[in-house]
Amino acid sequence: MAKLVGLVGSIVNKAGNFVFSTWKGIQVAKAYQPNVVNPRSEGQVAQRTKFDYAVQYGIAMNRVPYLKQLWSLITPSTRVPYNEFVSRNLRNATFEADNTLCTNKIIISDNNDNLKSIVNGATSCALSSWDFDDIALGGCGDDPDGVLLIDVYNSNLLADPSQSPFRDSRMCVTIYDIDTYGSVPGTWPMEIPVHAPQYEDVFDVCYAAGDISGCLAYALWLIPFYTDGSGSAPSSPSDITRVGNAVLLFSTGV
Repeated sequence: MAKLVGLVGSIVNKAGNFVFSTWKGIQVAKAYQPNVVNPRSEGQVAQRTKFDYAVQYGIAMNRVPYLKQLWSLITPSTRVPYNEFVSRNLRNATFEADNTLCTNKIIISDNNDNLKSIVNGATSCALSSWDFDDIALGGCGDDPDGVLLIDVYNSNLLADPSQSPFRDSRMCVTIYDIDTYGSVPGTWPMEIPVHAPQYEDVFDVCYAAGDISGCLAYALWLIPFYTDGSGSAPSSPSDITRVGNAVLLFSTGV
């Protein structure tokens, strides 16, 4: 690369055997390389496909502040939550035979901060809405203050992406706190009256119980969180200080 001086204006693109561009406001020139090698072995193509899927979900996660907060809690100070999400999914997520990554197989959260686990209660699905009754807790640890319901889609299928609450995103979040939705305020089990997913007009959001081994176009994850033990909804993402294991919820049918 050569620095050019004495030029008026800016030259870009190829001219003769050189490619011109600017770098930090400086006109520079590089020798033209017509035979750039683009390795496309089977292993390299597979890794690129996996990376693309992890990146797309990572971008979506990064646009949902409450989900981003969960990842910030487990991200080393030398990294950012987005990089941590992509890295852990590349290493540990279950990819399909064609190297794609399904909504129900991503690592949506990797926290386990000594909160009681969520136990699936009776679930049903009708008219593209989810109903959850008697979501209970099990195991050891502290009671969560509430849960995050994370809608995950394999693509944004809206005809007009500008209508998406998170433009070009594949994730949306709903917060349920015990004081508002608990069957008895401040106690478990809690009852969630209804959860109407975003984009339900373009996704089939119901699927049969037990049929979660395949690749789903839509998945609903439930993640318990802890603030200060008050049971109140967090006023900002930073109020969430501890997170429990994520649970993939499914319906018993339509």
